[in-house]
Amino acid sequence: MIIKQMIMASICFLSMLCCVPAVADSADQKLFAKGNMLCQAGNHEQALSAYQAIKHKTVAVWYNAGMCLFLLQDYGQALVYWWRADRNATNRQREIHKQSRIKAQQALGIAQETDAHTVFSRIMSYLIGLFMRVPMYLLQLLVLLGWCMTIFLLHKHSTFVCVRRKWWLWVIACLINGCLIMALYLSYRNHTDLYGVIINATAIRVGPNEHYHQRGTAAVGTRVNVEQCDTEWCKIKDGITGWIPATAVTII
Repeated sequence: MIIKQMIMASICFLSMLCCVPAVADSADQKLFAKGNMLCQAGNHEQALSAYQAIKHKTVAVWYNAGMCLFLLQDYGQALVYWWRADRNATNRQREIHKQSRIKAQQALGIAQETDAHTVFSRIMSYLIGLFMRVPMYLLQLLVLLGWCMTIFLLHKHSTFVCVRRKWWLWVIACLINGCLIMALYLSYRNHTDLYGVIINATAIRVGPNEHYHQRGTAAVGTRVNVEQCDTEWCKIKDGITGWIPATAVTII
């Protein structure tokens, strides 16, 4: 009974925190409404300026600003904004963003995103979209709570007979801990991994200097993993690892 109460309390606590809407201040709301009106009127440059002036940018702000850039035929920057919109988006929003990015990639003539065909890829995509909206501190708290529950079970049902009778409790505890640890890992990767979008076509070189020989090229709109970056050069990974000028990539 105590275990069930602890589980229900933790679920209710998680639900309350996850369902609190993000409320922008009045100034941001006015700028967002102004940007929407200007965009609908066809004034995409002014609408973009309104969206960019918003201090606390939400998923909708990044996406709408990217749409303005797309309509202005700045496809590389549109991809940057749409990738940024993915950070805290739901799975449904991510699918919409993906379809928009495919249109921009078609306009740029670069390789397009493909659907996740394997079951594992689909599950990972769903989990990333689900857990990225949960604050990391909350995931850490839930992992700690999960281990406390496991230790409690170990102390309460330590004999071999109790373990055999209450085996389902151990299975549930292990599943909960495994899911929470996976969620924490995905959230950590989302906050620590650095990605960028190529905004200027450039050569990928072996070292951070134009004198190093070329290993390949990076096309405009390509999303790359940024391993390190300084004021002049960035080390990226896009199939091959190499260096490109910092001005050729925008961090997302």
